[in-house]
Amino acid sequence: MMEPITETWWPRFREAVEADIFKRRPIQLACSICQELITTNSSEPSHSNVDGTSHAAVIIPCGHIVGLSCLIRWLVHSNRPERNYSRCPACNAKCFHHPRCGHRCMGRMLPGNPGKYSTIPPVLSAGGVVAPECSKCEAKLLLRQLCKYAKIYPTLIPAPGRDQYIGFGLLINGIAAVYTPPPLDKQGVDYRRTSDVVINSGLSTVWNINKQIMALKASRFWYEIDLTALEFTISIFQSGAPSPKNPPMVMETDEPEIIGMDEEV
Repeated sequence: MMEPITETWWPRFREAVEADIFKRRPIQLACSICQELITTNSSEPSHSNVDGTSHAAVIIPCGHIVGLSCLIRWLVHSNRPERNYSRCPACNAKCFHHPRCGHRCMGRMLPGNPGKYSTIPPVLSAGGVVAPECSKCEAKLLLRQLCKYAKIYPTLIPAPGRDQYIGFGLLINGIAAVYTPPPLDKQGVDYRRTSDVVINSGLSTVWNINKQIMALKASRFWYEIDLTALEFTISIFQSGAPSPKNPPMVMETDEPEIIGMDEEV
């Protein structure tokens, strides 16, 4: 067996993986916090901590790669400056907070496909910057702007039924990232996205311009997701419990996930 790739600093890890053209070298990364193996690909056996939480590989803005569950526990203590939990455990860089919104910067999940490596921004020492706002706040602001433009470029929308509502949303991999909630008189029940409305060409142009802006931001700033993967939709949401084959596209939660987003605007 060829020597495994063990480099836990992102630029050198990426270089080693991309140089292994025939994928002969196994990847064996040890978490910088607990020194246990971390999961780098969905096709490999999942490494989990004793409590069952995922130990998937996360790249933090300084470039070091750690396990997700360890990073979450590390950041629980980030409000204790005397212990330096707000800094990278490997290099002591300050990289865990978005300065404008104040939310935690969780870095980026290590892509399982090397073809996606180009979506990771430069590390801090190479010109990368922790984004002023987290992915969630950035997406919420973008959706509010799109809702305003929708009044300038109206889209033909069918009248919703009594158990339906029309919602604006940003999706990533088909899952609602942020969305407009139902009217007050229709809240309190679960909804699922059943169909999308064809968006007016003027509004589509506005969205395409914003996608280009997102791509520019993503090329330098550290967000928790790939902003270029966001898609804008105007959708019809139907109330009622979804079947297992049609899971809910909108979930209201009191405590949003740290990685990824799931929140109303």
